[in-house]
Amino acid sequence: MTDSSSDQVSADSSVSAFTSALIFNGAITLGLYITFDIIRKRVKKVYEPRSYLLSRSKGFKSPPGGLLTWISAIFKAHGNGGDEEERNEGKHKDKFKDKDRRLEDQIIISKIGLDAFMFIRFMRMFMIIFMIFTIIGIGVILPINYIGQSNLPGLKQFTMGNILDNNRLYVHVGAAYIFTGIILYMIYRETDIYIKLRHTYCATHEHQKSLRATTIYVPDIPSHLIHNVEELKKLFEIFPGGVKKIWYNRYPQKLIEAQSERQKIIMGLEAAETAFILNYDKKSTESKELDDDNLKQFRPAQRTKTGMKQDAIESNRKRLVKFNHHVEELKQKEQEKQQLEQQKHKKSNLLDDYVLNNPLIFSNLNSAFIQFNNYMGAQLAANSTTTRITGISPDDVIWENLNIAYSQRLIRKVISISITTALILVWLILVTFVAAVSKLSKLGETISFLEPAIDSLPISVLGIIEGILPALAISILMIILSIVLRALSKFEGIITYSGVEISLQKKYYFFLIVNVLLVTTFANGIFEALPALIDSPTSIINTLATNLPLASTFFLTYVLLSISGSAVELLQIGPLVMYILFKKLSNTPRKVWQNEKQMKMKDWGTTFPPHILIAVIGLVYSSIQPIILPIVTIHFLFFFLAYKYNFFYVYNQIFRNDGLLFPIGISQFYIGIYIYQLVMIGLMFLNEAFIPGVLMVVLLGLTIISIILNKKFVFQRNPYAKFLSGKFILSEIDIFDSKISIRDTSFEGDDDSNVGGGATKRKEGSEEEIQVIKKEAAPRIETEEEENYYTNPAFNTIQPSVWLPQDPAKLSIKEIEECQNQGIKATNRGAVLQNNQIVVDLNDVPAEIEFVTHYYFGEYIREDDYLH
Repeated sequence: MTDSSSDQVSADSSVSAFTSALIFNGAITLGLYITFDIIRKRVKKVYEPRSYLLSRSKGFKSPPGGLLTWISAIFKAHGNGGDEEERNEGKHKDKFKDKDRRLEDQIIISKIGLDAFMFIRFMRMFMIIFMIFTIIGIGVILPINYIGQSNLPGLKQFTMGNILDNNRLYVHVGAAYIFTGIILYMIYRETDIYIKLRHTYCATHEHQKSLRATTIYVPDIPSHLIHNVEELKKLFEIFPGGVKKIWYNRYPQKLIEAQSERQKIIMGLEAAETAFILNYDKKSTESKELDDDNLKQFRPAQRTKTGMKQDAIESNRKRLVKFNHHVEELKQKEQEKQQLEQQKHKKSNLLDDYVLNNPLIFSNLNSAFIQFNNYMGAQLAANSTTTRITGISPDDVIWENLNIAYSQRLIRKVISISITTALILVWLILVTFVAAVSKLSKLGETISFLEPAIDSLPISVLGIIEGILPALAISILMIILSIVLRALSKFEGIITYSGVEISLQKKYYFFLIVNVLLVTTFANGIFEALPALIDSPTSIINTLATNLPLASTFFLTYVLLSISGSAVELLQIGPLVMYILFKKLSNTPRKVWQNEKQMKMKDWGTTFPPHILIAVIGLVYSSIQPIILPIVTIHFLFFFLAYKYNFFYVYNQIFRNDGLLFPIGISQFYIGIYIYQLVMIGLMFLNEAFIPGVLMVVLLGLTIISIILNKKFVFQRNPYAKFLSGKFILSEIDIFDSKISIRDTSFEGDDDSNVGGGATKRKEGSEEEIQVIKKEAAPRIETEEEENYYTNPAFNTIQPSVWLPQDPAKLSIKEIEECQNQGIKATNRGAVLQNNQIVVDLNDVPAEIEFVTHYYFGEYIREDDYLH
């Protein structure tokens, strides 16, 4: 190729890549948004389950129908979910003014949790930041890059690489100072809001009286204390209020395996029984006589391991009876052990002998949950232990990881880091290959045998290959990566699912920064400069200074692709397909109920990092290629709408980190600020603009100092806010005083009568308030559920009922009686046959099924009752 033809192809391919990505992603995004708007009211289970599956104190009023009306509703949405009539009532008129925005925020937090609330604010913060950057970038920086300079071809003429006059680089330095100042101010503002919200949440009576808040996790208990409750209790009695209860952790492997097998048998029995009832209902009438000969032909059969046919119902009943007895025997042994523990101070050798005879089932693990009588004791104890873990929900616990010793965790951590490092190298190769595809036209100039094939491609096809496929490939690689990294985080021995998500967030973000941003930037720059480097190796500095900014075309297409992700987030394609599929295939009341009741969770570990990466890309290329700024703004605008809608109406989060993901995300974005400033420093010196380079070095120093000072002095209340100091607790809450200081009672309680307005305001020192304080200070009567709160769920599981549907011929009643005669619990409550279809009343189901079952990356968990 000649230089002119090369430039023409380069110009055409960069413009074609951008326009192809713009048209493709624009069409996809528009189509998905329109589809969402059409079907969202037709499939409420997928698009607004929170509006009817949760109580009013936890859910939101259904969004309005009509084309695009949900957008304005989302922008206006507040704590009571859009009840405009309540806002207009005279007695509530004042509380919804701007000065009461804090109250509305607290109502929203009580419904969706602090994690989701701060994530929505996180997206809103970057939306505002990049709106401001767009005005400066498009209005000032883009003309500086473009007008009267090198006149590079295609989109390259808008980049910093197009500048010949180094004096113009002072504008970029000034913009860097402005951008950095705006970012640091917004981060300070949002972090300050987060700390106040978290402290307010921690200062509420509801939180401080909860078992989660007054209980800490203690690992690595010495062997001589594993079976000695009194001695362990003495160690923690020094903290205010003393110890209320200790739960030694146990992981009864045999019991768990038996219960798991029993659940499979129950599912099989329900499927066989329901098939029997459906078959009979389909071919009979209510007046038909029920005799054994008539019924026999409708009973399903199954094959044994030897190939023999047998009655599926009778076979599963016999197995279920056997496993019911087995499970109860194992649980009985556990109860006997607990009785021996209580008598150990009288007969010390009995328990040791019993444990010796049952080591696999009944041995205590080397960890425990310790509940204190008050919140301050738990907080101070948590600050005094090495693990500092408090606020754990039992449903969040990974029980099999509780017995992993500190030394084992270290070994597992080393193994995990080693595998992660290897993955970085593997992904580096893959990402470099993808970057090469995005510069296919340049490779043709260097690799001679590729040149004829590339030259034969139409410009539009080359644009699709360079503009769409690389960004799509990167996204797929990162999805695969997240699955592997989540498994590694769990392997490390982390004891909670939420802790696994935090670990995943850190690993995943590191991967994104290294492989998507840094590797892709330098690989694209090098591939762009490869022909020039081969012709003149000595000009490497000048060549890189010119060509590194030209990698921006890939990131323009990458951010464009990410925007279509907001439509995918809204449309919930996976859950929609699964819901429709299971609606057709659900063949028992239990499966129908699970399909209609189960709500989607958001896995936090992969939620923050991609958007932090987009923000970092937008910042790094804000001066290099200002065209990226409005695209990044649109990204955050669309995702702000999508996430706010889904957290209000779709997602039901079980695992909660109480907002701790937000400060981690902020710390990760600090890395992006440093990368931006280092890239600008490098480009300044590569372009021999020494004074602008020195000014950027000064900015880097000022940024580092500012961040350190903010953490040390401005955020002296602890930006992570994991634990509260005794001084804070004493100053904020004093339940023995006749006044309640600072605590916002509007955040208390979940009574439906209190939705939207918080608690009724009381005059300080009034008789009413004194009575409330006395009630709060009074000891709480412990329920049986609280007694077993931190006991392994395997010990608390009751025998599940076999759930059958009611039918016109009342065959289910006969089957239930037969089950009960064999000692099997069975019921047909809340499920009926209508036109040979199973219909379940979601508000009238067997008691043990009222807990929502969720599927979390391969494991079933039960929903904590604080969500109800």
